[in-house]
Amino acid sequence: MPQPPISEENRLAIVELADEGLSVRAIARELGLASSTVSRYGRRMGVSFDRAATIPATDARIEDARRKRSIAAHRAINDALSELDRLHQPCRVVGVVGGTNAGVHEKVLPRPPAAERQTIVRNFNTLISTHMTLVEADLGSDSTDRARSVLGDLHQKLTELCAVDEWLGAMTPEPAE
Repeated sequence: MPQPPISEENRLAIVELADEGLSVRAIARELGLASSTVSRYGRRMGVSFDRAATIPATDARIEDARRKRSIAAHRAINDALSELDRLHQPCRVVGVVGGTNAGVHEKVLPRPPAAERQTIVRNFNTLISTHMTLVEADLGSDSTDRARSVLGDLHQKLTELCAVDEWLGAMTPEPAE
């Protein structure tokens, strides 16, 4: 079914906005029309949607996205380091016990239990992977491969340390209250 023609006011607005350098999509958004409608009427009226005029705007959006990725990558690496710090910090454990000694019991351990340490290492790995994905978007593959190798080695060593921690934890009795 053919679409009804657009108003003379919208036709003039298409020409004026195109002369100002707006893209088809920007004009469509401004006038509340479909991009295809703006493009079709523009073509009929001999309007040139010079893409060269949109290049600076596109470059600005690309730079803005690069800046946001940099901020997000910085946050991800900081969060990863915070997770790493948690591996050796005291941890409060709370449990509910029934029977003769019923109630909520709380204990502060010198470091998180093994299951929690595994979760911390997984969180660390996820945050490092996120960081690398964000950095990779802005760097060449050579520097990304080197950084990925270093961080991969770090993750492997942390995983090995957790395994040794668990092994030692199994051999060491829990401190008496």
